[in-house]
Amino acid sequence: MPHIYLDTSVLMALICPEPETEFLMGWYRAGTCQQLIVTPWVRTELASAISIKLRSRQLNAQEASVALHTGRRLLLTAHTEPVLTEDFDLAADLCAQADSKLRGPDALHLAAARRLGCAEIATLDVLMQDAARGLGVYPVDFGFKTT
Repeated sequence: MPHIYLDTSVLMALICPEPETEFLMGWYRAGTCQQLIVTPWVRTELASAISIKLRSRQLNAQEASVALHTGRRLLLTAHTEPVLTEDFDLAADLCAQADSKLRGPDALHLAAARRLGCAEIATLDVLMQDAARGLGVYPVDFGFKTT
């Protein structure tokens, strides 16, 4: 069964109210969770994203705590692989391509997904989707337009 690399943007939409949440929960519950692969980096991004939502008052303290717990629990259903030095090297090369407009964290996810042989990447980020195609990792088609 081919693996799907899980990006933080989809993880956040699974645990926090977003326009895509209901649809993504259906996607996740349809057995997709058995194919998910992540790196430990997603745990750092999860905590950061929840903290941003707390500081911007999109979540209160209790909601943020529940979201963090829920996200960590969800990540236990995914297969976790380490981030390697070669992932950082490829991520740096991807970031050096100015026209890709990739940020370092997103490039690191893409580099790991490629090295791990993931067939697809689950992301809501259009820039990541475009860059992923160039690496032979195809974005999951959720059936709605992502931003």
